[in-house]
Amino acid sequence: AAAGGNASNQDNPVNRIADLNTDDIERVEILKGGSSAAIYGSKATNGVVIITTERGQAGRTQLRLSQRFGVYSRLASLGSRTFRDSAEAVTVFDTALVHTYFLPGRTFDLEDLIFGRQALSTETSASLAGGSDRTKFYLSGLVLNDAGIGVGTGYKKQSFRANLDETANDRVSVAVSTNIIHSLSRRGLSNNDNSGTSPYMVLPFTPNFWDPNPVNGLYPANPFERSNPLQTLSLLTNDEDVWRGLGTVTTRWAAVAGDRHRLDLSATGGADFFMQRNEFFSPPQLQYEPNDGLAGTVVQSRATNLNLNLSVNGVHTYAPASNAFQAVTSGGVQYQSRDLRPFSVTGRGLPTGKTSPAFAESQNIAPPVDALVRELGFYGQEEIFLADRRLLLTGGLRADRSSVNGNAHHYFVYPKGAASYRLVSPTGFLDEIKLRAAVGQTGNLPIFGTRYVADETGIMDGHLGQIPAARLGDRDIKPERQTEVETGFDAQLAGGRGTVSFSVYQKTISDLLLDQTLAPSTGYATRLFNSGGKLRNRGVELAVGVVPVQTARISWLLRTTFFANRSKITKLPIPTFQTAGFGTSLGVFQIEEGKSATQIIGTEGLVGDANPDFQMSFSTDLDIGRFHLGALADWKKGGDIINLTQFLYDIRNNSADRADGGAGRFAEWASGKTKAYVQDGSYLKLREVTLTYDLPRAVAGRLFSGGVQSARLSLSGRNLLRSTPYKGLDPEVSNFGNQAIARNIDVAPFPPSRSFFFSIDLGF
Repeated sequence: AAAGGNASNQDNPVNRIADLNTDDIERVEILKGGSSAAIYGSKATNGVVIITTERGQAGRTQLRLSQRFGVYSRLASLGSRTFRDSAEAVTVFDTALVHTYFLPGRTFDLEDLIFGRQALSTETSASLAGGSDRTKFYLSGLVLNDAGIGVGTGYKKQSFRANLDETANDRVSVAVSTNIIHSLSRRGLSNNDNSGTSPYMVLPFTPNFWDPNPVNGLYPANPFERSNPLQTLSLLTNDEDVWRGLGTVTTRWAAVAGDRHRLDLSATGGADFFMQRNEFFSPPQLQYEPNDGLAGTVVQSRATNLNLNLSVNGVHTYAPASNAFQAVTSGGVQYQSRDLRPFSVTGRGLPTGKTSPAFAESQNIAPPVDALVRELGFYGQEEIFLADRRLLLTGGLRADRSSVNGNAHHYFVYPKGAASYRLVSPTGFLDEIKLRAAVGQTGNLPIFGTRYVADETGIMDGHLGQIPAARLGDRDIKPERQTEVETGFDAQLAGGRGTVSFSVYQKTISDLLLDQTLAPSTGYATRLFNSGGKLRNRGVELAVGVVPVQTARISWLLRTTFFANRSKITKLPIPTFQTAGFGTSLGVFQIEEGKSATQIIGTEGLVGDANPDFQMSFSTDLDIGRFHLGALADWKKGGDIINLTQFLYDIRNNSADRADGGAGRFAEWASGKTKAYVQDGSYLKLREVTLTYDLPRAVAGRLFSGGVQSARLSLSGRNLLRSTPYKGLDPEVSNFGNQAIARNIDVAPFPPSRSFFFSIDLGF
């Protein structure tokens, strides 16, 4: 959203997976590796997450109600320097301003005034499920109201789901899933800007002895910077209103159901439509607004997106009378389309009380864009079970074409193959071990529009004009090709009380898509092209589960995972280049043959790497009678972060972690040591702790009456504790979103939060 003359707030998009009601989720499956994910085509390059929602079961209709009450609070703060006296303050800030505002012993917690909100948050959900042998249904509804920790922020959501399963006869069935979601996000401001509006772009230059609070309803101007962030967040509007509808229909037909042959056919059609409206209004009375000569800014954005998909699949199973083997042949065709149409209009110079661009002195209309992408894919796969179903051999092919490729009619073929063998009871303590190996390929598509040189038209101050394209198109653009080889084993021990899963893999990406900065003489700024380069990732994954106690009353499960990955540019036929970052003075990501793809280069050379040494998770589930305790902790070792936020505090000698306000650290950087602001992002976090108690049925019936069959009380906390050497607000920061390379950049982020919730769940 834009604010004031040149302001632009960037890189904080909403993740649309937040639209889902978590109470509707039955299970989540994660498919990794080129072989397992290849059936899903180009979208599976980084793996597949399959979310299965709840469905009705035959039997008594069950009603479930859930009510949650909670509060969010700020998890971390940066603070600011506290000066001993005015003599020390004038070494940093203007003498006249210090004498005007400094009072011995008086300070204001500016972060707490802006991000210290702890209002009540609520969530109410209900579901109704049941049916007969022929017809089953699942209905659910949700009303959520999360109060944000920042002034003027929050999130509201309402959703309704209806899942229906109809069995026409022994061979034909139909499953329907629908979901309607409405959400309203009050987003405030965060991240980078160019006009001193985002809070953590203002606080580094504002001393804590200045009072930002309103007097007689009027906010004082900040004499130290271009805005009063408390005024900004109190009066500014930055709302994102989204309506979304999802629907899926699946028909299954058991065409052949014999003793030796079985043929199952299915067809699935789905639609996902959302309509998004963003309303940004920066009123004229905000301190920074007159700086561009046009006080008052309004931005109205609209976007619609329609995703359609259709797939037809067949699975044939053959088992001979001898039962010596079983063969499963599957194949299908999949069609998908995505149609995104954004539009926005910006108005500057607004009369008091007006919020429409129609009243603005200056209007800029960004023309609508029709980003339509169509994809078509075919796949075939053969699975053979041998040796009493202990040996599994799999082979398959997938062919894809897409309108974002240079040749929209060319099919790119991706093969896959896998083998596994189960050893049953090989030793006394080992129940079973499955040895496995797989190889597969997938393709990573270029972004929309890179095949064209796309000029734009726009309206500025009522005049229609043409804007030359900044990106050079490439008519030969094609997908990256990822080849993954994986091997490992899965083991079950001690009568099922222990499990171990181990994998090592290598992913090689060829035909790398790289974003290149072009010479100004070309007339273009950048181009995305297949460089002919290669990127290699090697890694190891380990998961261990143990049940140390298993009795009629007590059950205790412990789980841990370990993950490590190393990347390397093995081939780069173009000169070394730099991508995201702030140049070598503050740290920049450099793409270089023979080096890590996430290396950070500074004035003194290599100063860090955004990729962590390893990551681990630890979880526990303990049941003692009617009590259940669950907890999850994460540990990340390494992973460096470019901390521009602390750099801003140090510029003004206003950091709280050093007596000199960071002047020494800034001097270290000024002497040519980028490492001062490329910092270790290791952390240990207690993600979640949940304690629940299931009331006895008789007690639940007396307390709640009305036919209550079950009642559960829960107390949960998220992001409760953390330990980190990182100097910023959050070591998981990423100013430029979830990008493969340009992550781990800290620029004025929204602070992280912790939460505590109490829940009551009733079953009828």
